[in-house]
Amino acid sequence: MRQMMRDLLGTLGHEVVEAADGLEGVIVALRTHPDLIILDLMMPLIPGGSFLDFKHDTPGIQNIPVLIVSAHSEAHEVARKHGAEGWMTKPVRILELSNRITAMLSVEHD
Repeated sequence: MRQMMRDLLGTLGHEVVEAADGLEGVIVALRTHPDLIILDLMMPLIPGGSFLDFKHDTPGIQNIPVLIVSAHSEAHEVARKHGAEGWMTKPVRILELSNRITAMLSVEHD
């Protein structure tokens, strides 16, 4: 799934940096300071909600917007509770994903 998302985002013209799990996600975010984090809630080591809590408390990455893309049945609730800026459920529709990313990145740069 991660490879499919990476390929899809690359096709849409985005530079992609990926992490295999929540812990690596924190390290990669601190190292690369991405414009946007796309987060699955069901990850090894650090689940999505815990990742979001840590991100919000960590200088340098706390203001990076997060789009949750997950099959988790309560993705909307987790997004609201943990402060993610957006959420989508799997399976992802390409046009909707592209529109969400564009909207989130344009808000960030306004």
